[in-house]
Amino acid sequence: MPNADIAGNGAVWVGLETTYGTPVDPSASGVGVWVPIISENLAYTEAKYYSPQIRQSAIVSDAKQSYYHVEGDIVLEVDANYMPYFLFASRHTIAKTGAGPYVYSASPTNIGSTYPEADTAGAVTPSWIAASLFGADAHSVYVDAAGTAPSFASSDTTFNGFTWRANYNGAAQNRILPTRSATYISYGEIDSTYETELDFTSKTEYNNMKSNTFRSLKLESLKGGTPFASATEAMQIISYRSNYDSYVVGLSGIGDLLMARVTGRLLGITGGVPFKLVCKSPVNIT
Repeated sequence: MPNADIAGNGAVWVGLETTYGTPVDPSASGVGVWVPIISENLAYTEAKYYSPQIRQSAIVSDAKQSYYHVEGDIVLEVDANYMPYFLFASRHTIAKTGAGPYVYSASPTNIGSTYPEADTAGAVTPSWIAASLFGADAHSVYVDAAGTAPSFASSDTTFNGFTWRANYNGAAQNRILPTRSATYISYGEIDSTYETELDFTSKTEYNNMKSNTFRSLKLESLKGGTPFASATEAMQIISYRSNYDSYVVGLSGIGDLLMARVTGRLLGITGGVPFKLVCKSPVNIT
């Protein structure tokens, strides 16, 4: 009996196709990267067709293959060596500037669909580059008035965690074609939200929630220098216009800190984009 394997022997490679549906070779240079991940739950998904014919038997009589697609999540550490590849694979328009390090700015688009990638063939051997992570001293959060060019003059020191989500509501679509793979991937409404907790030292943002005042936010991580222009690697998540869904403050216990639990939603803005993902990286994607 063969030995069971462990997850540590797995590997994930991300490559950039030049033609939709034509996979690139992981052994070639300059077309992709082996990405060290924390975990993944990608799964082959298929709803098979089972025949319920009545044949004097109380059980289905046959099964046929149906449409299939792959879906799931990949969890990885934020590392400027890998993030640009995922930005190119997402529903964004990418602008690249700089001459090393390079700045990749990803803005959401209204594209309705894209085509899936095909399978690659043959055995491959992973190759890795050194990890380059952001430490605890790299991060800052800024809050400002909504606008296409907020100043973000000074950081806010009260935040205790920050979770940002962007859901493009992608779904595999199948049409009447002689193939079982997805015909294309459709995209729906952009649903972008954030959650955070912060020390309740001021009623300013609480009052902004009650009056539905729109705000801009920036989560920034810098490595190798400050400000952003001096950094050798950096990540930014910038929301140009958002409002607070909730701003809850409670007295939880006699010795507990007075905290605000906040949720918000990102909104469109006239003359600009609702949000932007920016990665400053040594990686040169051409």
